[in-house]
Amino acid sequence: MFSKDEVEAMVDELTRKYKKASPDDHEPHNPLDADQDWEKIIRHAYTGLARADAGVALGDLDPRVIEIIQRFQQKAAEKA
Repeated sequence: MFSKDEVEAMVDELTRKYKKASPDDHEPHNPLDADQDWEKIIRHAYTGLARADAGVALGDLDPRVIEIIQRFQQKAAEKA
């Protein structure tokens, strides 16, 4: 089971890497697309966390989410 600090660290990392900030003036930006991508990522993150805590396969989640969850699982296993 992930600690509160680990969950927060995962969500913070996802936020830093994938949540779109205000649009860049030099790049075309569709805020609806960015919001939908972020919603998918965060939904998959919480689903993945629940699956990981339950000890079941992560399944067909966003690969960006799977990579972060697996990395945190490895760190937790190394601590134990």
